[in-house]
Amino acid sequence: MTKTKNIFSASILILLIVCSVASLTFISVGIAKADGEIFDLITPALIKFYETDFNPDCPVTSLTADKREILTKKLQISSNKLNALLILQDVAALNGKQVSLEKLNGMNLKELFQFGKNNFETYVNALPKDRQEKIIADFKLLGLTFKDVLSRIMDISKK
Repeated sequence: MTKTKNIFSASILILLIVCSVASLTFISVGIAKADGEIFDLITPALIKFYETDFNPDCPVTSLTADKREILTKKLQISSNKLNALLILQDVAALNGKQVSLEKLNGMNLKELFQFGKNNFETYVNALPKDRQEKIIADFKLLGLTFKDVLSRIMDISKK
Protein backbone atom coordinates (compact mmCIF):
# COMPACT_ATOMS: atom_id res chain seq x y z
CA MET A 1 0.00 0.00 0.00
CA THR A 2 1.22 3.49 -0.75
CA LYS A 3 1.69 6.20 1.86
CA THR A 4 -1.45 7.95 0.53
CA LYS A 5 -3.55 4.81 0.95
CA ASN A 6 -2.16 4.30 4.44
CA ILE A 7 -3.03 7.87 5.45
CA PHE A 8 -6.56 7.57 4.09
CA SER A 9 -7.05 4.16 5.69
CA ALA A 10 -5.75 5.54 8.97
CA SER A 11 -8.19 8.47 8.77
CA ILE A 12 -11.11 6.13 8.10
CA LEU A 13 -9.97 3.78 10.86
CA ILE A 14 -9.72 6.67 13.32
CA LEU A 15 -13.29 7.72 12.55
CA LEU A 16 -14.46 4.11 12.77
CA ILE A 17 -12.67 3.59 16.07
CA VAL A 18 -14.17 6.79 17.43
CA CYS A 19 -17.63 5.71 16.33
CA SER A 20 -17.10 2.21 17.74
CA VAL A 21 -16.04 3.70 21.07
CA ALA A 22 -19.08 5.92 20.87
CA SER A 23 -21.38 2.97 20.31
CA LEU A 24 -19.91 1.22 23.37
CA THR A 25 -20.21 4.41 25.41
CA PHE A 26 -23.86 4.72 24.46
CA ILE A 27 -24.80 1.23 25.64
CA SER A 28 -25.47 2.67 29.08
CA VAL A 29 -27.26 5.70 27.62
CA GLY A 30 -29.63 3.75 25.42
CA ILE A 31 -29.49 2.50 21.85
CA ALA A 32 -32.13 4.88 20.41
CA LYS A 33 -30.31 7.88 21.84
CA ALA A 34 -26.96 6.53 20.63
CA ASP A 35 -28.17 6.01 17.08
CA GLY A 36 -29.80 9.42 16.93
CA GLU A 37 -26.87 11.31 18.32
CA ILE A 38 -23.99 9.40 16.75
CA PHE A 39 -25.51 10.24 13.37
CA ASP A 40 -25.55 13.91 14.38
CA LEU A 41 -21.83 13.76 13.57
CA ILE A 42 -22.84 13.61 9.89
CA THR A 43 -22.60 17.36 9.37
CA PRO A 44 -23.40 19.43 6.28
CA ALA A 45 -19.61 19.89 5.81
CA LEU A 46 -19.10 16.11 5.79
CA ILE A 47 -21.93 15.69 3.28
CA LYS A 48 -20.43 18.40 1.07
CA PHE A 49 -17.04 16.66 1.29
CA TYR A 50 -18.62 13.38 0.18
CA GLU A 51 -20.59 14.92 -2.65
CA THR A 52 -17.58 16.92 -3.85
CA ASP A 53 -14.94 14.20 -3.63
CA PHE A 54 -16.95 11.04 -4.24
CA ASN A 55 -20.18 11.69 -6.11
CA PRO A 56 -21.05 15.06 -7.63
CA ASP A 57 -24.55 13.72 -8.40
CA CYS A 58 -25.27 14.71 -4.79
CA PRO A 59 -27.11 11.63 -3.49
CA VAL A 60 -27.90 13.36 -0.18
CA THR A 61 -28.60 16.99 -1.01
CA SER A 62 -30.51 16.22 -4.21
CA LEU A 63 -33.16 14.34 -2.23
CA THR A 64 -36.36 16.35 -2.13
CA ALA A 65 -37.93 17.29 1.20
CA ASP A 66 -40.95 15.12 0.38
CA LYS A 67 -38.83 12.08 -0.46
CA ARG A 68 -36.71 12.66 2.67
CA GLU A 69 -39.87 12.78 4.84
CA ILE A 70 -41.25 9.61 3.23
CA LEU A 71 -37.99 7.73 3.80
CA THR A 72 -37.50 8.86 7.40
CA LYS A 73 -41.06 7.82 8.26
CA LYS A 74 -40.83 4.53 6.37
CA LEU A 75 -37.50 3.59 7.96
CA GLN A 76 -38.37 5.25 11.30
CA ILE A 77 -35.01 7.03 11.46
CA SER A 78 -33.70 10.55 11.87
CA SER A 79 -32.78 12.71 8.92
CA ASN A 80 -29.12 12.49 9.97
CA LYS A 81 -29.18 8.70 9.98
CA LEU A 82 -30.82 8.80 6.56
CA ASN A 83 -27.90 10.96 5.35
CA ALA A 84 -25.42 8.37 6.62
CA LEU A 85 -27.33 5.49 5.01
CA LEU A 86 -27.58 7.36 1.70
CA ILE A 87 -23.81 7.91 1.69
CA LEU A 88 -23.15 4.24 2.49
CA GLN A 89 -25.61 3.12 -0.19
CA ASP A 90 -23.98 5.45 -2.69
CA VAL A 91 -20.37 4.45 -2.03
CA ALA A 92 -21.42 0.81 -2.39
CA ALA A 93 -23.01 1.69 -5.75
CA LEU A 94 -19.76 3.38 -6.81
CA ASN A 95 -18.16 -0.05 -6.23
CA GLY A 96 -20.86 -1.76 -8.32
CA LYS A 97 -22.82 -3.10 -5.34
CA GLN A 98 -26.53 -2.56 -4.80
CA VAL A 99 -27.79 -2.41 -1.24
CA SER A 100 -31.17 -1.21 -0.03
CA LEU A 101 -31.68 1.44 2.60
CA GLU A 102 -33.76 -1.12 4.47
CA LYS A 103 -30.84 -3.56 4.61
CA LEU A 104 -28.46 -0.82 5.80
CA ASN A 105 -31.00 0.33 8.39
CA GLY A 106 -31.20 -3.22 9.70
CA MET A 107 -27.46 -3.29 10.43
CA ASN A 108 -26.15 -2.47 13.87
CA LEU A 109 -23.50 0.25 14.27
CA LYS A 110 -20.60 -2.18 14.12
CA GLU A 111 -21.90 -3.69 10.87
CA LEU A 112 -22.46 -0.23 9.38
CA PHE A 113 -18.92 0.84 10.25
CA GLN A 114 -17.46 -2.32 8.74
CA PHE A 115 -19.59 -1.90 5.62
CA GLY A 116 -18.48 1.72 5.28
CA LYS A 117 -14.81 0.95 5.90
CA ASN A 118 -14.78 -1.85 3.31
CA ASN A 119 -16.58 0.18 0.66
CA PHE A 120 -14.65 3.42 1.14
CA GLU A 121 -11.31 1.59 1.12
CA THR A 122 -12.26 -0.40 -1.99
CA TYR A 123 -13.34 2.75 -3.81
CA VAL A 124 -10.41 4.95 -2.78
CA ASN A 125 -7.80 2.25 -3.38
CA ALA A 126 -9.01 1.93 -6.99
CA LEU A 127 -8.55 5.67 -7.65
CA PRO A 128 -5.47 7.23 -9.24
CA LYS A 129 -2.93 8.56 -6.74
CA ASP A 130 -3.74 12.22 -7.49
CA ARG A 131 -7.45 11.68 -6.67
CA GLN A 132 -6.51 9.88 -3.45
CA GLU A 133 -4.30 12.79 -2.46
CA LYS A 134 -7.09 15.29 -3.21
CA ILE A 135 -9.53 13.32 -1.05
CA ILE A 136 -7.04 13.23 1.82
CA ALA A 137 -6.32 16.96 1.49
CA ASP A 138 -10.05 17.81 1.40
CA PHE A 139 -10.71 15.51 4.35
CA LYS A 140 -8.07 17.32 6.37
CA LEU A 141 -9.79 20.63 5.56
CA LEU A 142 -12.83 19.39 7.48
CA GLY A 143 -10.73 19.74 10.61
CA LEU A 144 -11.80 16.34 11.91
CA THR A 145 -9.30 15.02 14.39
CA PHE A 146 -9.54 12.02 16.67
CA LYS A 147 -9.44 14.30 19.72
CA ASP A 148 -12.22 16.61 18.47
CA VAL A 149 -14.53 13.79 17.45
CA LEU A 150 -13.90 11.90 20.69
CA SER A 151 -14.67 15.08 22.63
CA ARG A 152 -17.95 15.49 20.71
CA ILE A 153 -18.86 11.87 21.41
CA MET A 154 -18.16 12.30 25.12
CA ASP A 155 -20.37 15.42 25.13
CA ILE A 156 -23.20 13.43 23.54
CA SER A 157 -22.81 10.61 26.07
CA LYS A 158 -23.25 13.04 28.97
CA LYS A 159 -26.70 14.17 27.80
